[in-house]
Amino acid sequence: MLRNCLLLLGFLGLLVSSSFAEDKPPLLTNADLAKYKRSNDNSTSQMQSAPQQINDNQSYKEARAEDRNYESWCSAGTTYRNKVFRAKDDVNEADERYRIAVHEYEIYKIYKGKMGKPYDYNAARSNLANAKIRLKDAEEKLSDLEADAHRKGVKPGWLRCQK
Repeated sequence: MLRNCLLLLGFLGLLVSSSFAEDKPPLLTNADLAKYKRSNDNSTSQMQSAPQQINDNQSYKEARAEDRNYESWCSAGTTYRNKVFRAKDDVNEADERYRIAVHEYEIYKIYKGKMGKPYDYNAARSNLANAKIRLKDAEEKLSDLEADAHRKGVKPGWLRCQK
């Protein structure tokens, strides 16, 4: 008997749960729409325009000026970064030549002139010193440009060409 009651309750539970799952929203016909229509449904609503659309002449000019400003900061940043990279390459190259000159000079001193003329030791040393000075100047100019951009309120990333 208890088993039959549990089976009956389980069956009723399935019926109840399946009826909830099959509930669909009512479909309205044109007649129903006319029936439930309100008086203010005929009025047109004002649509808001998309935010910050450039349609008037003044905002277009401002956008163009900002683009030109961005391009000028981007090109200046690129120029000074390239100067720093070239100066670093020059320092590395001059350092390598200096190491070679020192090595050749040491060999020349050992063999007391029995070997050909060594690479000019003094010229390599002065080239290295000049390359280091050029690197320092390029880094200072880049730093000055970054400070100037910060003072003038340039957006972050413009010197690295990131909008």
